[in-house]
Amino acid sequence: MTGFLGVVISPVAGIFGDRYGRKIVAYTGGIIMVISVIGLQATEYTFGKYLILFALFGAGAATAWTSLNTMAVEIVPDLRRPVASVYNCLKFSGYALSPLVLSFLYAPFSISGVRLACLACVLIALYLTFRIQRAESKEFLKK
Repeated sequence: MTGFLGVVISPVAGIFGDRYGRKIVAYTGGIIMVISVIGLQATEYTFGKYLILFALFGAGAATAWTSLNTMAVEIVPDLRRPVASVYNCLKFSGYALSPLVLSFLYAPFSISGVRLACLACVLIALYLTFRIQRAESKEFLKK
């Protein structure tokens, strides 16, 4: 559900990012993810409720990722290719490692521990997004 909704939401998030700014769209996506994870934590499991909350999470993730991907390559425009390569390597490594890492939380804390860890990661990402500043690449290379 989260992936399907991402296909629909990403182009819309890109348009909004161009119109209103990438940071605000990334924050909006992050806030949507926070709301959905809190909803998962606060709601008793039923298939319908979880389907809606995971759809909401997917919409938030697609919204945030669209802007974050763009901001990553805009930070230092002259280094666009290496930045994109390193960024994508780290992103996909996170996808690969997260089930293993989160299993250490799942064993002692069940699904609540995983949810809280995911919530913490989203909040850290929002904080780091706040800290992003576009550098002029020539000045960056001199440092």
